[in-house]
Amino acid sequence: MKQTYATYLVAGMGAIGVSAATLLYRRLRETARIRRLASKLGWGVRLRGRDAVLSRAGSMALMRVGHSRRIGALFEPRPGILAFSYTYETGTELERMSHSWRVVLCDVACPLRWSILTDQDWLIAAARVRHMYPVDLAQFAEPDAIRSPHAFLSDDPDAWRTHMTPRLAAFLTQQARERNWEIAPGLVAAFEPGAFLETEMAAMVDQTTRLAQLLLTAFGATDAPPDSTASLPSSPSMASATESAG
Repeated sequence: MKQTYATYLVAGMGAIGVSAATLLYRRLRETARIRRLASKLGWGVRLRGRDAVLSRAGSMALMRVGHSRRIGALFEPRPGILAFSYTYETGTELERMSHSWRVVLCDVACPLRWSILTDQDWLIAAARVRHMYPVDLAQFAEPDAIRSPHAFLSDDPDAWRTHMTPRLAAFLTQQARERNWEIAPGLVAAFEPGAFLETEMAAMVDQTTRLAQLLLTAFGATDAPPDSTASLPSSPSMASATESAG
């Protein structure tokens, strides 16, 4: 009996060791894949901090939907910008569904209020729950330049009407149908449904950078620190926690 017990014990410990080694190998392989992708794109990569980012961006409408929320690999294309895949689930048991999104977050030191640009009914409903009101962008843009069916809502429409510029209006009215934007104090977020695709993510990073520049021009920079409940860590702290790829 003792010999049989010892045999089972050794076999069990061996199985645990094999499982641990397999898990470690998979993690190392995934880390190597992430580094290669970051190097290919010319981006930095953060190997830690996913929970912190999820917590800091938790006030966004997208991050308040569903359950089992997960952030994929964190890439830092430029200081103050993060790009990642985001997944959440809805339903339970046999009706459980997984939803994937591409997300880009950008720090921007502007005195902005909450605003959403989208053609998604659920996002429009979320904006209304947060007491956001429509802003008519057509009056600020050239009629023949308007290509977007998006609705634009804000909890401070008067501020947008006061600071809107033709270039900012043109940007907001020419967005791709699947792309959604959320603007908060100190933060701009772009997100669209789908898996992490290199070309799409690179385009989103460029567009997010462009919007941040337009907002700085229209609203002006602020010396006050952004609302910590709505924004990412400032660029210096993000940079210090980021490893360069390669």
